[in-house]
Amino acid sequence: METEKILASPAERARGTAALLARALGLAEKGILIVPELHHEVDPAKGLGKLSRLGLPRRIALVGHEPWLGEFLSLLIGGDARSRIEFSKGGACLVDAPKLAKGQGRLLWLMTQGQLSALA
Repeated sequence: METEKILASPAERARGTAALLARALGLAEKGILIVPELHHEVDPAKGLGKLSRLGLPRRIALVGHEPWLGEFLSLLIGGDARSRIEFSKGGACLVDAPKLAKGQGRLLWLMTQGQLSALA
C-alpha cells in the first residue's frame, strides 16, 4: 500500500527518517511535506485539527517524535490519545483516513528505523 505524501516534523531526525522512507517507497523528495503541526511541542488534538484543513490525500505516511506521534496516531485511529501506540526512534507509519479526525484513521503499517533502512 503506497502513499504520495510523507508528513514529517520539522526536526532534523524526522526529516532524515522521511528522506529514508521516501527512498524506500520510490518517492521523490518533493513527496515529503514538512509540517509544523507534527512537532512534539504541538498538542496532538490541535495538530490533528490543523492537519485536517490541509486537504491531504487519504493515505499519508507520518514521521515524528515519541511520545507525540504515538499519541497523535492513537487519537486518529482510536479516538483517544491515551491508548498510545508506541514508536521506536526513527519509526514511521502509513495511515488511511477518509478524513483527518478523531477515530477516522486506520493503521496500515508501522515500521522501525531498522526496517526502513533495510527497505532502502
